[in-house]
Amino acid sequence: MSSHTSKNQPTTFSRHFSIAGLISILVTAIALTWLYRQTSIDAMISQGEQKNIVIAQTMLNAIKPTLVSFLDRTPEVSAEEHSRILSDLSQAVHSTMAGTTVVRVKVYDRWGTVAYSTKTSQIGQDGSHNLAFVAAMDGRITSKLIYRGTFNVFDMETEEANLIQTYIPVYVPGMQGPHSVFELYTDVHPLVAQIERSSILLILGVVAVLSLLYIFLRVLVHKADKVIVDQYNTILSRSESLELLSAQLLTAEERERKKLAERLHEGLAQSLAAIKFLLENQPPSSPGREGASLQVNDCTKFTNKLVSNLQSVIQETRSMAMELRPPSLDDIGLLPTINWLCREFEAVYPDIIVEKTFDAEEKDIPHPLKIIVYRIIQETISEIGKQTDAGSISIRLKKRPNTVILEIEDNASIAHPSPPVNDKDEIEKDHILSAKERVILSGGTYKVTTSQQGGSVFETTWQAST
Repeated sequence: MSSHTSKNQPTTFSRHFSIAGLISILVTAIALTWLYRQTSIDAMISQGEQKNIVIAQTMLNAIKPTLVSFLDRTPEVSAEEHSRILSDLSQAVHSTMAGTTVVRVKVYDRWGTVAYSTKTSQIGQDGSHNLAFVAAMDGRITSKLIYRGTFNVFDMETEEANLIQTYIPVYVPGMQGPHSVFELYTDVHPLVAQIERSSILLILGVVAVLSLLYIFLRVLVHKADKVIVDQYNTILSRSESLELLSAQLLTAEERERKKLAERLHEGLAQSLAAIKFLLENQPPSSPGREGASLQVNDCTKFTNKLVSNLQSVIQETRSMAMELRPPSLDDIGLLPTINWLCREFEAVYPDIIVEKTFDAEEKDIPHPLKIIVYRIIQETISEIGKQTDAGSISIRLKKRPNTVILEIEDNASIAHPSPPVNDKDEIEKDHILSAKERVILSGGTYKVTTSQQGGSVFETTWQAST
């Protein structure tokens, strides 16, 4: 009989590690890239802000008188004079912007209106609600990086270049607080492109380093997985050894029962039979006085009763021998013994019909398995007989390639159903626990199903070589 388990079953540890490792690499690469990008952007904004402040101060030193005159226009200044001042201001701004990274200049008056812009379409727009303008009027310098094609939260419009937008307060001597706000847009597209290239290189570098680490850890996990498989096989081998030991214990138990049965059958039964023979053949006593014939009659009656009792003892002794281990199991085989057992059962329970179907021959059943099959049938139908007194029982013994199947279908309990029990395992424990233990200890599998008629089917399967 071979075990129904198999060795070298794969573990899921390696597969789980592979998935988790790949996800970790991606997450780590994205996190490091994002951190590098944010750090680079912050550094670029800080440097761009300092650069814009220097450029703004230079421009303000060159255009401040013209700018103040332009912003502080009085009614006495004519339109021609104002246009000339605006032209001078534009010329001074463009002259200062030449050769720098400044691409746009915008000036807000103290009320938040765009008084001047190199982008003339913006002149006259209301920027009083611009948070950067408000911060600049409070004396704070504010800068922000605007990516190509992204929404500008300060100016509420879409930009077409990578710019650093800086708002700088403009102070005039003798005036408390900023006089106006000077805004510069600096082109930082080369720096952004460099950051993008560096980010890609960083991703590739991080992925390469983590991939090497992943390969190293994968090798370690593979070795650990091999150790786990080896340990699993060791445990499985020990489990099979325990199964074998349990089967040997069952065999030893049956061997002891066989010896006891032989002793009862060949020893005690033979002795009692000899006593019976002597009593039956004892010559009657000759009467020596009056009334002796009456004593002889009494002695004869006593002898008859004694013989009858001895016959019962012999029958009981032989019955015990058959219950411990039927000699027919070794003499004529399992299938005839099952037939004898079913006849005995039907004699005790005449209203229960036992139907037998043998698709297996005697030689198909391994010798160690015969007594186990017999005991399972014996204990199962005995339990069924105790629970009900009418119906039918079907016993089917089948042989498949390397498999022995025993099915016992109980349709007797349908006529007299037991009270419902929610716990199916409890039913099995109460009714056929001994049979189930024999199946498991002998290396078989056991299950209970419901037949088409509504009865219970006890199915047992053993893996066995022919």
